This record gives sequence, C-alpha cells and structure tokens, in this order.
Amino acid sequence: MRTTANDAPLIHTPNAVNIADVDAVTNEIQLALSVTNGSFTLGSPSGLTFLSGSGTNSSSLLIWGTLANINAALSGLTFVRAGGFVGIARFDLSVSDLGNSGLGGAKTASKQVRVTVTA
Repeated sequence: MRTTANDAPLIHTPNAVNIADVDAVTNEIQLALSVTNGSFTLGSPSGLTFLSGSGTNSSSLLIWGTLANINAALSGLTFVRAGGFVGIARFDLSVSDLGNSGLGGAKTASKQVRVTVTA
C-alpha cells in the first residue's frame, strides 16, 4: 500500500508496478488499468498501442505493447486524487499474454494496488 497527501501526485518509483512474463520476450501483451477516486498518467507511452483511454489524466485504459514498453510506462506512473477525496484509492491491473507463446492459449493475471490518500 502507498500513501499520498493532499493533491500531490503519487509517483511510482521504478518497479513499483512491474509486469513479468518469462516467455513473452518481444511479443506484445495487453494491459487493462483502471483507478478509483482519481486519475493517472503514464510515464512513457512510447511504443504502446492504445485501444481505449489516453494514458494522460485517465481513470482507465486498455493498451498493447511489449513488456519493456509497458514497464517503462508504468515506471513513471503518477496518480492524482479526485478533488477533496480522502481514503483508499485502488488501481486494478489485468494482463494477458494474448496467447503469443507457451501452451494452452492466452494466460491472464490480475492485481489490485491500494493507495491511501490523506488530507
């Protein structure tokens, strides 16, 4: 869990949110990302395909990209709370390897990251 105060952005340091897939290598994967009670901006959107959302002051997005490009974008992720909100905001991440490698078709994983917002 992370904590942010007032309206200051919460900056995720490198690898605070990181995706790994041993057999994705340079294949594209898909990331769905959403947040409650605020918005986020990706660090570096270079090399990403946006299927929905923009990655700038967004509350949700759906993107395709390589592990390297998605992790670069997540590395500089910032969060800004909705005006006056105090409490717990939640990031929901869902990743699919799109079935590009390995046996058994597409594999997925989901994770929630909670952010405590203080006054």
